[in-house]
Amino acid sequence: MIKKTGKLTISRRKLLAYAPIISFIPYMASSFFPLKLFAMSKRADFNGFYVVKGEVLHNGKEAQKGDPLKAGDKVITGERSKAIIISGNSAFLIKDNSEVEFPKPVSEDVTDQVIREIKILSGKLLSVFGKGKRRISTSTAVIGVRGTGIYVESSGTLTYVCTCYGTVDIAPKDQPDLVKTVRADHHDKPLFVRKTGKKGPFENAGMMNHSDSELIELEFLLGRRPPFYDPSNPDHEYS
Repeated sequence: MIKKTGKLTISRRKLLAYAPIISFIPYMASSFFPLKLFAMSKRADFNGFYVVKGEVLHNGKEAQKGDPLKAGDKVITGERSKAIIISGNSAFLIKDNSEVEFPKPVSEDVTDQVIREIKILSGKLLSVFGKGKRRISTSTAVIGVRGTGIYVESSGTLTYVCTCYGTVDIAPKDQPDLVKTVRADHHDKPLFVRKTGKKGPFENAGMMNHSDSELIELEFLLGRRPPFYDPSNPDHEYS
């Protein structure tokens, strides 16, 4: 018998009796706290194409998981296809039927391969960005990004922009001085952006064609979580 010390004590016999219960505790803990949450604070040790599903072309060739993404590259996806790409402190989900360019810096003084600009020729792109200024352009809009989650969809004559969280500056491409600053916590003010006309370039819209679970997945890959994330919300799990 263990000698009493005034503190809680337990005999070896009782300890052995409780061993099956003790060994079951880690299993119970994992049931209440998904392993994803434990891994959430650790960034994926990865850069480049992380997911390639369906028909995805990278600079005209079939994309492969692990391919690096550099400034100057172009990605095209087919029907029922997608690509998830990690690039530094940013991550991108290029959805189906999309054509996206990552132009090289215009300035001759900038020679690195960091992605600072994205050009959506057509289709759908969900992005999460870390600190640093970025720019997204479509046929009708130019968007200045500052550490933001953002979904952009371009159909040629119309651009849909949802600032999922963070701050962006949106301007019609044909009138770049007409800038609208949008600050959002959770899909607060989606907009359509078209060429400047009698009705103006901006029109209020609703949330469409993207989800919180997709944003959570991208942020988790970077060791972060979006500001709206709630671990108790089953809708915030991703597949």
